[in-house]
Amino acid sequence: MTATEPINLSGVPENLVLKAVETGSSLSACLMYAGNETLIDTKYNNIFSGNYETWVETLASYYERTEEFLKLVAGAKITGHKKWMEDVYRTEFSNGYVVYVNYRDKEVTVDGVVISPKDFVYQEIQNQNKKGGEKE
Repeated sequence: MTATEPINLSGVPENLVLKAVETGSSLSACLMYAGNETLIDTKYNNIFSGNYETWVETLASYYERTEEFLKLVAGAKITGHKKWMEDVYRTEFSNGYVVYVNYRDKEVTVDGVVISPKDFVYQEIQNQNKKGGEKE
C-alpha cells in the first residue's frame, strides 16, 4: 500500500485525506516530540509543523474518518478511475468497492450518489452507499 505525503506538512491537509481515499493509500505524518522551533535554521527547516501535540487530535479524526474504507480496499488494485467533473472523482477497486470523492466546496450528485462538500461516499457494488466514515 502506498502512503500520502505527510499530512501535517501539507498546505491543505483535508485534500490529502481525500486523496488517500481516492487512491486507496494510507495516511502519513512526520511528527516529533520537540517543539517546531527546534528545527529552525537546520536542513529540516521544511518541517514547519511537526510537533505531535499540535496534530494528535486532528490526525486521529482523519484516521477515524478513513479507517473503515481504507481497510476494505487494502491490497486491492485500482481497476477504474474517472474524473466526473472538476474536483470530483470515482475510483473502482478490484475487490468490488467504489468510492466517489468530492474535493469541491459544494455538494454534488454523481451516478445518483450525493456527495457532501470535501467528503467521500463508498459502496460495495450492488450494496447501499456509506458516507465518509459513517458506520452502520
